[in-house]
Amino acid sequence: MAIIIAMTLLAICSNSIQTQFQSCASEGAIGPCLSGLCPLSTASCITTSSGDNVCCELTKIINHTTATPSDTITDRHVAL
Repeated sequence: MAIIIAMTLLAICSNSIQTQFQSCASEGAIGPCLSGLCPLSTASCITTSSGDNVCCELTKIINHTTATPSDTITDRHVAL
């Protein structure tokens, strides 16, 4: 039973890690993906934020990352 729970959690976590927001720069979109594939070797099938699967030229794919807040601490010295 523990193995099933662990595998389920692993599947959920791996899906959330693999999710990535991509877009295609202007004039880079070739057309819709065909069964997850593109007809040209110079293109890749991406999933846009709206959920569309689009073939995009490899050089036109834009990967977006979400900025996370920084936990840096800055020291401030006050002259007395």
